[in-house]
Amino acid sequence: MVHMIGLVATFGLILVGMGEPLIFLDDRALFIVYSATLWGAISATGKRVLQWGPVTFRVLRGNSNLTAEDLFFWVSAFRTTIQCTIAGGFSAAIMGFILMLVNLDDPARIGPAMALALLGMLYALIIAYLLLLPLQTCFEKQMAETLDAEISPANTPLDLLTVAGGVIVGAVTFTLLLASF
Repeated sequence: MVHMIGLVATFGLILVGMGEPLIFLDDRALFIVYSATLWGAISATGKRVLQWGPVTFRVLRGNSNLTAEDLFFWVSAFRTTIQCTIAGGFSAAIMGFILMLVNLDDPARIGPAMALALLGMLYALIIAYLLLLPLQTCFEKQMAETLDAEISPANTPLDLLTVAGGVIVGAVTFTLLLASF
């Protein structure tokens, strides 16, 4: 229950911090990132994709009776889904850059393309690191309790790639914006 309250509070604070949340809505970027997330979930779980919600709620409530093998399956499913979500964000950014380059002669069309690039990355980061990663951690904690082991943080190059990709997205967007004037 504490995890769910923390999740709601986190998203509530993000919405308050945005000021005008409707500015941050872009249906194309959301569709690209959500499609990649959904693809990651389906490819990682197969027929068990429909069990994702009920299993997650049982783990969050702390009353799941999953075996260590099942928990390992769900942890790897979360990892795959996170990676696909980040890939969806990068795809949206690349599509946005292409649209920006195509429309360099028309400054009015650069804004929507820039929104696609930046908001696609933003949506991917929010979904992957503020939603899926904490849920994955809950599964990892339960797996550690089941196996009487300690949790070791996963040092994946994906995190570094995400940070570097965000810096590159920002730099390219700024450069293209300057080039359009």
